[in-house]
Amino acid sequence: MPYARPPLSKDFLRRETEDIALHPRQWYDHHSIELICDLRVDHIDPEAHTGTAGNSCYDYRALGLACSAAPADPPVPGGTQRCKCAR
Repeated sequence: MPYARPPLSKDFLRRETEDIALHPRQWYDHHSIELICDLRVDHIDPEAHTGTAGNSCYDYRALGLACSAAPADPPVPGGTQRCKCAR
C-alpha cells in the first residue's frame, strides 16, 4: 500500500506509530483507483495508454508509478549487513 514518507522515516522507525498508510484501501475503491501492488512493470505504451505487468495488460487514463529502491551499503566495516526488514 502507498505510505506517507515523513511518518515512515520518523515516527514509524522510532516505533511511535503503526499508521503510515497514505489512505485506507477503501479510499482507492471509492475514487475508482485500481491499486496494483508488488508487480514488475514490463512495458508501458504511452501512446496506447496501456501497460503490461505480470502477464496482464492494463488500460489507463492516468498512470502513476511508485518505484522502489534498494538501500546503498555504507562504506564502513559491517556496512553490507542489513536486517531482513531492509530488503
